[in-house]
Order: sequence, then C-alpha cells, then structure tokens
Amino acid sequence: MFTDVIILAGGIGERLWPLSSKEHPKQFIETGRGTFFQTALKRAVLLKPSRSIIVVTRREFKAVTAAQCLEARKFLSAQQAELLQKLLVILLEPEPRHTAAAVLYALSYLSLSHNGGEALVLTSDHIIDTDAQFISSCKKAYACVKENYFVCFAVKPLFPSTGFGYIEAGAAAGEGVYDIVSFKEKPGEQTAADFLTQGNYWWNSGMFAFQKSFYEEGIREFVPALSASFARLAAEKPRAYMFKGFRVVQKWDALDKAYKNAASLSIDNAIAEKTKRARCVVAEFSWDDIGSWDVFASRVPCTKENAVFVESTNCSVYADIPVALCGVSDVIVAVKDGKVLVMRKGKSSLIREAARKTEELSAKKAKR
Repeated sequence: MFTDVIILAGGIGERLWPLSSKEHPKQFIETGRGTFFQTALKRAVLLKPSRSIIVVTRREFKAVTAAQCLEARKFLSAQQAELLQKLLVILLEPEPRHTAAAVLYALSYLSLSHNGGEALVLTSDHIIDTDAQFISSCKKAYACVKENYFVCFAVKPLFPSTGFGYIEAGAAAGEGVYDIVSFKEKPGEQTAADFLTQGNYWWNSGMFAFQKSFYEEGIREFVPALSASFARLAAEKPRAYMFKGFRVVQKWDALDKAYKNAASLSIDNAIAEKTKRARCVVAEFSWDDIGSWDVFASRVPCTKENAVFVESTNCSVYADIPVALCGVSDVIVAVKDGKVLVMRKGKSSLIREAARKTEELSAKKAKR
C-alpha cells in the first residue's frame, strides 16, 4: 500500500490543560491503551508502509518522542516492533510552522533517496477505533491516490459541531468515496445544524493521502514562496544520528532558514482547498479529536489509583498525586506537575482562559 506514513506530532494545544501543556502536549497524554501518539504509531505499523514511518515533531520534544517510541513496542508484536525500529525516522522542526511545512519537510527528506511514492499523513492526537475499518478506509484512499487525487478522510457528523471544519461532498466516485466540492471553516451553530440536515457535509479529520509528486507540485503552484524556502534543502544532506535506537534528523544546515522564511499554513489552506483533484473517503472507523475535557472524560478512563470518591458521583480524576472528592458531582479534576484544574462538566469552553490566567499568575509569582 503506501510507501510512507507521516505522523504529525508537533502540536502544543491547550484544550486539555494542565495534562496538555507546551512542555508536554496532548499527543503524549495517556489514553488507557497507550498515549495518543503511541496509538498513531501502531496504526502506522499496521499499514506496513514499504519505505518509512516519518514522525515530524519539535526539537524540544526529541527525548519524549523517542522514549514513547521505545515504550510503544509493548503494544506491538515482535514482528511489528522490528518493523517500527526499521522504518522509523524522527524529524525535528526548529520552530512551529503548521502542517504544510511539516509535510514538506518530511517529503524533502524522502527526496534524498526516492523520487516517487504514495504518502499518508496521520494525526498524533486523535482517537481512532476499529483497526480493520481504518485499514479498509486507507485502502480506498490509496486507490484514489494511485489515480493522482489528493485525498481527505471525512467523518460523518454525529451532531452539529462548531469546532470542526467541514467537507462538502459532491458526486460519488466509488463506494464511500466522493468528489470534494468545497471546504468550510468552523461554522456557527445554525450553519452547523444546516450542514447536518443537508447530509453531504462531513467533518474534516485532518488526515490526508497523496502522491509525493502531487504534493510537491501543488506547493510549487499554490504556495511558491513555501516551495522556494525548502528548495535549498536539496543542495545538502542532513546529518542523521541514532538516539534511543531510532534515526533522528536535527542538523540540516538549510533547515532553520527554510523554516524562518516559511509561511505558517495548514495543508487545507495550502493545497486541499485549491486543487481541482480532491476526493474524500468517508471514514468507516470511529473517530474523535478529543477536543475538550468533556469529550476526554467520556472516552478515557480516569486514574482511579490516585482518586478517592466519598459521596461523589459522575466525577473524573486525572492526577499524578492522590485526590479526594467529597460530596460533589459532575466534576472533572486534573493535576499535573503542580497545576490543578477543577471543572464542572459542560464548561470545557472556559479552559483556554483558565490556562492563560494560570500561566500569567505563575509568571507574576516567578518575578517576585
């Protein structure tokens, strides 16, 4: 199937603060069956790419990324662990520049030894259930890629979400495959309700598939400045080295300059919304981006070994120290590295403000 699987693991979201932070972002949070990132690694291995599994993350996450790759082997068979060890390459970004640049970085590295190939881009911070259905959807995407289409994975909406971007589907191009008419930004409540009623607007999962040459040509056509920024990488070879048993690329003389000059664009904005050859595969698998504490608490078992509940109901605790709840209900408590969140369920929209104000408070205390 795919020659290469690219896992994007450089995000630093705040929506699951304090478990998720700039120092320890969402993708490295435990889900009860490995971290988000480790489950993404497992999906990549299950697809058995013929050439490589590329992880693109930030330089400051090198140690935790490599450690989690090592730990991921306990969720794999001996044969799968051997494949991961053989195929994995960790590419370190000098600074964040969104997903279009991260993928171009991965393809620039691959271009050193291969000209063509079919790539699948996976997220590292979502929950995807049912491996067999995931593989089936990827096979459909691969068939479209072989016909030189840019492929998005669409998820049929379960409710009128204002937190997701949407794909407007057009004519059917196969079983569970549709031409893409347009992309829609995160809508308001009424528009999201209209999308759900119309039935051909689906959530954009943020996973993509394409031929390597298609992506590179698309960047040259639609974002020439970004293409020019990375073109200089072809003139030199990166210095790869082994770290915790995995190949790591950190030193590439032209990389810092390429990132400094690169625009911060998503794959959607750079290519998906512009190309005339875009199709979507409707996900057969269960998918959730776990974008709030309420969703997290509904999907991820709480840490009961550190929780005591006394006359308390419908509460969830995620803590690295013991926590006791007495006489309360419908509460989420999260404790990590000395930071504490106490939130009534249904109030996830307040998290960003709480995280910002807490960081401001910590900064003030540090100056005293």
